[in-house]
This record gives sequence, C-alpha cells and structure tokens, in this order.
Amino acid sequence: MKIRSLLELDEAIDRDLAMRKRALTSLKFAFESSREHERDVIGYGAICVLYAHWEGFVKHAGSCFTNYVSRLRLPFGQLSNGIVAICIRSQLKGLRSTNKISLNRDFVELLRDRTTEKPVIPWQSAIETYDNLNSDVLFEILTIVGCDTVPYLTMTTFIDEKLLHHRNSIAHNGHDHDFDVADFPALHAGVLSLLEQVRNDVQNAAHLRRFEK
Repeated sequence: MKIRSLLELDEAIDRDLAMRKRALTSLKFAFESSREHERDVIGYGAICVLYAHWEGFVKHAGSCFTNYVSRLRLPFGQLSNGIVAICIRSQLKGLRSTNKISLNRDFVELLRDRTTEKPVIPWQSAIETYDNLNSDVLFEILTIVGCDTVPYLTMTTFIDEKLLHHRNSIAHNGHDHDFDVADFPALHAGVLSLLEQVRNDVQNAAHLRRFEK
C-alpha cells in the first residue's frame, strides 16, 4: 500500500470504513432477525465482531496516516513529537536494556544534530493495539497521529467496561454473565459512532498537517 496524497489517504480510510459499516449493518440485521433462543449465541458472536471492526479500523486508519507521512520524507526537525517517537522507539527500548554510553551518546546526537536527517518512518508497525484496544491504547494512538483526545473522554467507560470487557469475557471464556443481549443495539450504535469519530479526526489531522512540529 502506497499513499502518496491526501486524496489517496481519504479514499483508503473511507473505503475501509464503508466495508466495515456494511458488515456491521448485516450483523445487526442477523441479530434482530434471530429467534429468541438464538439471541444469546448470536449476541456473543456479534460482540466479538463489533470489537474486531473497532480495533481493525483504528489500526488501519492510523497506518494509512503514518504511511502518508512516510511518503513526504520530512526531516526530523519538521516532524511532530509523536512521529519522531515512533521513529526512535527501537532506540528508546535499547537504552532501557544497556549500560553502553555509546548508545546513549548516539541517541543524544540524534536529538541534537540530526534534525535535517530524513528518517525512515516504520509505518507498518507504528500503530500498535496489542490486541486490547482500551482507552489508554487509543489515546496513545491518537497522540501519535496528533488528534485531540478530549472528544473521547466521555467514551472511556463504553470502550473499557462495555465493549472491551464483554469481548474479552466472551473470547476467553466462551460466555459472559454480565452481558445482556438487550444492550447489543446500544453497543452497535456506539461502535459506529466511534468509527466515524476516528475517521474524521485522522483525516483532519492529515489535512491540518498535525504530523509537523
């Protein structure tokens, strides 16, 4: 995948979101048309699919963003702190496990003297969800992209205690005694709202060049 323009970025994100929305619409129809004795089983599966599209879209949108930024070939000195952080993440990890002054010196040199160097942005591994996209992980991703996290603060309970909690219980145990199938429509609507919010914020961040210092 090569994203070389804002138009290609918008199209890649919109295309992926449209596919997911169609799938979620079919999922809701299957749930609503199921028989009473089938509701629990279908509801359990539906929660896992809801979460999969939530995690999958956030990772896809974030990867499209970092892919686009990588094609611009901007130097360190022009990149935002979030983008620089993903460029030097491997070095930061290395510093925590070594006593070698040379490595520390190289890191200091990077910060001081290599502002005109154009880094290779590891866009394919830049966005990590750790298979557990809770609100803390989401905020880390939004920070990398340069999105405002404030609009998501009211959704932390929904993300952590509703969507993720139910998904983890079902995926790990095969059941969830806390899940009421009557809550599925609200969970479905909440995920759709979040997907739209992420789409808009990532695209705006690119258009407003939030990847620049």
